[in-house]
Amino acid sequence: MEPLRKPDIPQGKESGTPANEPEALRDKIRVLYVEDASFQARLVKHKLSEAGYSVDIARDGAEGLQKIREGSFDLLAIDHAMPVYQGIEIIRILSSEGKMPPTIMVTGSGNESVAVEALKLGASDYIIKDLEGHYIQLLPAVIEKALLRHKLIQEKQTMSVRLLESEEKYRTMFESIADAICVIDRDSGKILDVNSAAVKLYGYSRSDLLSMSFTSFKVESKDRRRAVASGKQQTEYHKRKDGAIFPVEIGSSPITLKDTACEIKTIRDMSERKRYETNLQRKMEEQRVLLQSIPAMVYFKKRDLTYITANKAFCEFSGISRHELVGKSDYDVYRPNEAERFRKLDTQVMVTGEPILNQEEPVTDSFGNTKWMLITKVPYRDENGNVIGMVGMASDVSEHKQMQEHIRSRDAILEAAGYTAEKFLKAYNWEEAAKEALARIGTVLQIGRAYLFENHITSGGRLYMDLRVEWCDEHLHPLSGRKDIEKVTYSDAGLTRWMEELSQGRSISSAVADLSEDEQQSALLNDVHSVSVLPIFVGNYWWGFLGFDRDGKDVLDWSDPELESLRVIANIIGSVIQRQRAQTALQRSEERLQLALNAADIGLWDWDVANGDVVHDKRWSAFLGHSQFDMGERLKTWEWLIHPEDLPLVKERLQQHISGHTSLYESEHRMLTKSGEWRWFQDRGKIVVRENNQPPTRVTGTFLDITDRKMTEQQVKLQSNALRAAANGIVITEPDGTIVWVNPAFTRLTGYEAHEVIGKNPNILKSGEQDPALYSDLWNTIKSGRVWQGELVNKRKNGELYTEEITITPVLDSKRNIMHFIAIKLDITQRKQAEQELIDAKLRAERHEKLKDAFIANISHEIRTPLNIILGHSSLIAELYKETADDNERNCFAAIESAGRRLIQTVDSIVIMSRLQAGDIEIQQSEIHISTLVDSIVHEMSLIAESKQLDLEFEDDTEDCIVHGDEYFYGQAIKHLVDNAIKFTHKGGVKVRLYQSDDTFQLAIEDSGIGIGEAYLPHLYEPYSQEDSGYSRAYEGVGLGLTLVYLYLKANAAAIDVESTKGSGTTFTITFPGKDELQTVEPNGSDELIKEFAIANLRHSFSSK
Repeated sequence: MEPLRKPDIPQGKESGTPANEPEALRDKIRVLYVEDASFQARLVKHKLSEAGYSVDIARDGAEGLQKIREGSFDLLAIDHAMPVYQGIEIIRILSSEGKMPPTIMVTGSGNESVAVEALKLGASDYIIKDLEGHYIQLLPAVIEKALLRHKLIQEKQTMSVRLLESEEKYRTMFESIADAICVIDRDSGKILDVNSAAVKLYGYSRSDLLSMSFTSFKVESKDRRRAVASGKQQTEYHKRKDGAIFPVEIGSSPITLKDTACEIKTIRDMSERKRYETNLQRKMEEQRVLLQSIPAMVYFKKRDLTYITANKAFCEFSGISRHELVGKSDYDVYRPNEAERFRKLDTQVMVTGEPILNQEEPVTDSFGNTKWMLITKVPYRDENGNVIGMVGMASDVSEHKQMQEHIRSRDAILEAAGYTAEKFLKAYNWEEAAKEALARIGTVLQIGRAYLFENHITSGGRLYMDLRVEWCDEHLHPLSGRKDIEKVTYSDAGLTRWMEELSQGRSISSAVADLSEDEQQSALLNDVHSVSVLPIFVGNYWWGFLGFDRDGKDVLDWSDPELESLRVIANIIGSVIQRQRAQTALQRSEERLQLALNAADIGLWDWDVANGDVVHDKRWSAFLGHSQFDMGERLKTWEWLIHPEDLPLVKERLQQHISGHTSLYESEHRMLTKSGEWRWFQDRGKIVVRENNQPPTRVTGTFLDITDRKMTEQQVKLQSNALRAAANGIVITEPDGTIVWVNPAFTRLTGYEAHEVIGKNPNILKSGEQDPALYSDLWNTIKSGRVWQGELVNKRKNGELYTEEITITPVLDSKRNIMHFIAIKLDITQRKQAEQELIDAKLRAERHEKLKDAFIANISHEIRTPLNIILGHSSLIAELYKETADDNERNCFAAIESAGRRLIQTVDSIVIMSRLQAGDIEIQQSEIHISTLVDSIVHEMSLIAESKQLDLEFEDDTEDCIVHGDEYFYGQAIKHLVDNAIKFTHKGGVKVRLYQSDDTFQLAIEDSGIGIGEAYLPHLYEPYSQEDSGYSRAYEGVGLGLTLVYLYLKANAAAIDVESTKGSGTTFTITFPGKDELQTVEPNGSDELIKEFAIANLRHSFSSK
């Protein structure tokens, strides 16, 4: 297990508690969160990253073990229920391997036994999951507590190691001293014997020492003179052979050797010991100072639960000196209920021999203040392992608890702010939205009452409060309906100071008892204990205030970020009120161009500058059409969505604010929505966290969709430019007709410059050619608020007459009073001339059209009549000479029959083509059995195929193909395609196949004929075109067949495709439409070229016959 990366905790100035301890512990701390639920893992990672931790995620137990063994983490948070390895199994493995850092078990409700087992295995703490996800909000505080606990344990272990090291050094020093032993004659003092240590100690040889007296080593000193005569050990100073003097400790034991009274002198060189004792005293003093300076309270108890001693922090907290503490019990130190609680815990430790680690308990100090303490109680034992006492340690974690509450409150306020913004900006009536918003805020913040007061001024010029919106829980009486606060002035309510503070933009947050006497007597505060009030500004105008009341004993005391979030709510309310006022003002000023200023929804964002995380509310994601998970929480995502042309300026403005050059970041830029649309947004933000002149760590702001405003601005600019650049003359007059503005086109139209007509009446343009009744009708119409349109003959500055088309529109205010007239003038002098020419041309065209239609009808009749006679007589002659005619004569009769039929078919094609182009043919809808229709056509064409020795087969792969459309059109199209296939095939055959592809029916006509060239395929359906054209073409026809096929099928909403290879054959495929796809025939416009080509081809065909 690796130590924390930042073990030193800075000390407070006076209290002896760590300063900013959670932030210090949090610095660069790596956390591994093992969780198989990816959604919850992402939420936890976001929350811990926001709290300043470096977070890694493992998706299951196996991955978690791998990361723990490969990496270095300062803390583990492990979910219990996971695949592969459950959380308790991971803790058991790490505990057996001795590689477990501070660990928090995350388990569901009902698994408390798992959490207890985890604690026994060495886990630091546990947290219970809840469905609402509150445990995610609490997790940063639990981690901080675990890290602090781990830190305190490390410090305690370090102290224990130091004590053990000192004892070991002390024992080692005593065991390693080489004692010199001398046996001397008690009477003469002569040395009788020595050991090798004495030889080494004094530097003499053994023989030299045996010839010397013991007193010859002695050096008189103050220590010697102060020696206690009765003691058996004395400290003296001896001299070595080299003259070095050193202190010795001498032990003397009498002994009789060979009837000689002797002494055994044990001489110990005290030089090292003297130095050791000096160092030991210094270290013990350091340990004493360390114990006294530890900010946590440390105390020792005997088995009977009475105090032995305690450090300075404990004595200061309890108000009892160390001397007075000895022998006292908890009942002498704490309140009875607290003493009873602690005695039970101490008894548990003494009886079970198990420590109690990091338990939070409320404790009252000597001043009566209740604080939250993190308590650890550890037993200590004698050499036989029996519990003989207890060491306790308690750390003040009140600030951590308070910070945890601030975090909860801040998140609740931010959520309420987002909800408020969404409700306000979606609602048409802001008061209805305010009721919902205040109810949400009051419930989230657990307050008694929330309200909005608006300022008004009396007729006497005094400022009074008017209750607009209120939310109240069941514990407080509502303010609404109370006569004593209805439209009461600030001075009458005793709230003059409130008026002064709020009007300057300052908020008020206080217990009612701390307010002035006048304020305490205010009817507004007669049933509450504390109040917080924030001003609401509409622009620079103080509109009123937003207030919160609490009836409990706790004061509404918020941190600066929380107050800033509440100010955001107040600002949102002010912005919404300002927006609605602006909308009302815009509605009343129809004199100007109609600019639609729709106050867009406001989104909130919070940027962690250090790690690049950006947290948005739901509105921000909704603006762009993405979900929050699509958007992610990285600054890069935001940059990717900004238009490339806008991004450099946006980053420049943001950097200017970050570096302190601007007080506010503000930008208008385009962003990409999920639908691919670029929309304009106004982005505003401000630094809210900057410590000790360091770079900012947090920026909070708002996000506003201004696309409509941008479009309006562009439209206004466009309209303004359009009015000036308009080709039509434009005149704006007062209701009495006085000209106030003209555009340049007016000058070009009339010859008058703007300065020549402004201030004058438009009657300067009168020509005298108009009937006065027309002018009377004009003025009566526009004076009634209606638009007048007409034509006037006016006179230019040079006296020239001209005709203008004029539209005069009244501009009305909200009360339908006429404010201006706008006249748009168009010079139609040439148009009037052109209209007369067009009328004449139209009459001529209509006569030509009638002649053309008569020509087509006549030529059809004139050709059909003689052809039918020719064919009738030819058939009669052939029948008369059937028995006597030879083969040549029969061929002549057949040629006459064939040529006549071909000519009639050509005439029919031209007529039908003309009617189709003119849209003159009505579709006869019916239910068509395609299989039956195709079968009859194939049967009809089989004789022609047999005559060319070709195979003609029909293959039906459908059970019953039924389509809706015009049966005649379908029959003609299919028959023509089969006829063409036979016509252009000389070997092989023609195959007709009906089949179903997906949900549609298709008919394929496949032949093995001459095929179509690739270059001609794009022109295949053009009228009067053939691939082989000219008088030398090999095949007869005018080139209308496939055009008619295309038009027949198009009229039925059917499609046709072709595949062909020159020399290998062709396949035409018809795709029949569903019933819902069927469309009526629409005219394709008159095509004069088609008709002319038809007539020319008809003449060619007739003359060739």
